[in-house]
Amino acid sequence: MHKERTYRWAIMCNDFELETWAYNAIQQLLQESQQEFVAFIVPKDVQAPTTSFVKKLSQYPYKHLLFRFHKRFFLYNDAYVKKPLTALLDPSRYPVIECVTTQKKYSEYFSDEDITTIKSLELDFVVKMGFGIIRGEILNCARYGIWSYHHDDEQVIRGGPPGFWEIYHNHLHQGVILQRIASKLDAGKLIKKALFPVFSHSYNYHLNLIMNESSFLLKKAFIDLKTNPSSFDNLPDITTTAPIYKFPTNITFLLFGLKQLKRKFAFHYEQLFKTEFWKTGLLKKNVDPISTGQINESNITWVTAKDRLSYLADPFVYSLQGKEYVLAEEYSYKKQQAHITRFAVDAPEKQEICIEEPFHLSYPYIFENIDGAIYCLPETASDNSVRLYLLDPTANTFLFKRQLLQNFPAIDPTLFYFNNTYWLFCTRDEECFNTHLYLFHADTLDGPFRSHPKNPIVSDIHCARPGGGVLVRNGKLIRPAQDCSKTYGWKLKFMEVTQLSTTDYAEKEISEITPEQFNHVRGLHNISVSDALTVIDAKYYQFSRINFINILTAKLKKLQRKLFRK
Repeated sequence: MHKERTYRWAIMCNDFELETWAYNAIQQLLQESQQEFVAFIVPKDVQAPTTSFVKKLSQYPYKHLLFRFHKRFFLYNDAYVKKPLTALLDPSRYPVIECVTTQKKYSEYFSDEDITTIKSLELDFVVKMGFGIIRGEILNCARYGIWSYHHDDEQVIRGGPPGFWEIYHNHLHQGVILQRIASKLDAGKLIKKALFPVFSHSYNYHLNLIMNESSFLLKKAFIDLKTNPSSFDNLPDITTTAPIYKFPTNITFLLFGLKQLKRKFAFHYEQLFKTEFWKTGLLKKNVDPISTGQINESNITWVTAKDRLSYLADPFVYSLQGKEYVLAEEYSYKKQQAHITRFAVDAPEKQEICIEEPFHLSYPYIFENIDGAIYCLPETASDNSVRLYLLDPTANTFLFKRQLLQNFPAIDPTLFYFNNTYWLFCTRDEECFNTHLYLFHADTLDGPFRSHPKNPIVSDIHCARPGGGVLVRNGKLIRPAQDCSKTYGWKLKFMEVTQLSTTDYAEKEISEITPEQFNHVRGLHNISVSDALTVIDAKYYQFSRINFINILTAKLKKLQRKLFRK
């Protein structure tokens, strides 16, 4: 166990105001233990040479006029709203190092005097929230270097502006990285990375989301540093051949606008006319989709809800007295809420309500405890909790037992027992609820369940959200996960858990099941396996008049609020 110590850090900023996303990142870092803020590093005010109005007009980048005009007057983004850094850190209490930099082409170089002053602070790291492209000896002023954000996936896009080219090229994800910068551009060390969905119908919404959601990476990096400092001596190199992008030209921005209009129309059309339905598939043969990634549809018996205004999703299988049963979410578009339905595998037409509450229920994850008791752990995010139900084997009914988590809106909670510990995976009902995977652990099923110190343990739209119970294959833990990059519940992935402890977590992808394997299926997002049965669900679209009315009413109310906002 390493000896705890305090890590000293400074911030590079242009002034004492930060954009909201950067302000939040600093605020989260300051809430961590074992950190000590030391100094501000700011550019010294130097009287810039005056430029005549005529010269400004002659030097203006007119080929980027439309994008710059749009950004200034039409792109409202609360992530960019300035906040006073003085609300977090009082400049009168800390040294303010004013630096004069030398501009060489596109790079800034610090003076030897300023570098000596900064090195004398004996910093562990510097958070860069200002200046331009910096090079030279300043990059060696702190033990673990200078940390900087890049709001793109470095393997796909270099340059900027953030979020624009992902939408323009209709990418499936938007990357954000925190890196230790080096003298060579885009060739530093990768500290942290997150992959978010791309909301291609709204640049404003997408940009706001990726900026605000990226704040947590700084805190995550620091937690890694204080729990495993040696890992920062072996950070992976950033190697990329991705193209370098710049501000879009006027013609490109016009094309971007047309693409936005087309996607906005498609977005609203699909919400109104393509209602999402799910059906449950029963595979009675002994199949292993985990190792092969393939399922033969001819082996599947499809089961749909009895009510044509409802669907069956999130199926889980359990055995009782030699008989197989399936639990599933039954969502009603008429009620706009779901309960848990049960049916016997040999009589799927006889569907009955199994668990019902005043709030929405889904994902009826079921498991057998080490004492032989059978429990159901459905999603109860709308109750802001995780609720446990015990099966009464005599009556084959589920009775509420206790809350495992309170004041936490967990989505798709998935519990399993491993190495004398109860582990609970889930995502959270938040703006990016398909991107961040959380982990909790407890010594007993009664709890208390403690949050993993590296939460969220995964931040990847391709594999964060749970897609079924954790499986054991050849002594390895396999976590089914949803890939929601293209759409919610697009396909299933199987992640091998390679590290699992109360301090660390890691996983890797081993296989996937895609909807293209099936006829008229547009998505998959859950799998449950027993000794004799595998159950999955599949998404398809059809028009629903009641859902059309519900969605249209909601859209009109939203429009009314916008038009008559005070």
